[in-house]
Amino acid sequence: MLTRIENLLTQIYSYLKTRGDLVKIDVLEKSSRILAWIIYLIIGFMILLFAVAFIAVGITLLLATVMPLWVACLVSSAIFFTLLFLLIVFRKKLIVNPIIRMLSSILYTDDYIPEDEENV
Repeated sequence: MLTRIENLLTQIYSYLKTRGDLVKIDVLEKSSRILAWIIYLIIGFMILLFAVAFIAVGITLLLATVMPLWVACLVSSAIFFTLLFLLIVFRKKLIVNPIIRMLSSILYTDDYIPEDEENV
């Protein structure tokens, strides 16, 4: 009787250790996906920042051909402030909701299928 209880406790301990390892691997996988996504966003933001800077200079120089340079700078600044205002107004739809959707898809999807439950 005591051997069966010891055997059962050993199996329970082994099961709990395996489940703990599985949770660790799952946390590692999800956190690495989130970190990769954050790095991707940072790199994309930096590229976008450089592109916007070149576009601003291009718009200013293009407008400077038909008006004084200081007016062209004011017009291009007004264009970008308008874009910033629109981004702030629609921030939930353009920024917050996609981030929440992406994080929830990473955190709440269960890709793990145990071998013994595949054909159930």
